[in-house]
Amino acid sequence: MAPRSNKSSSATVSPPSSELVPQRIVKWVSSKGRYHAFEPRPSDATEDDRLDVIEFEVVGTLTRAFLQAGTKSHMISIDIGHGEIDRIKSIVRTVPNLQELGYRWPFESTEAKSLPKTT
Repeated sequence: MAPRSNKSSSATVSPPSSELVPQRIVKWVSSKGRYHAFEPRPSDATEDDRLDVIEFEVVGTLTRAFLQAGTKSHMISIDIGHGEIDRIKSIVRTVPNLQELGYRWPFESTEAKSLPKTT
């Protein structure tokens, strides 16, 4: 993604229209070099009104799991299908300054892989 920066910035973009992706506007806010997706503020909102983080869920079949108490290494794989993967990718591709070349997608075939966040 974009290089890290301590400055905050934001951009509002619409993902490409697709039958797989409901048309929605995404407000990307950069904080410490990471972008976060928010619902845009209504036109009558003020800057003091809070932003709502965009959330969505996927349904799939658990195919692999490595969960062990007391370790920092956990992993799950869920078969979510190509449609859900395409939907997630279409949203991520709207991140300002995304450099997809070299970006490591957390997908393998129709599986999404979830790893613990490391700092």
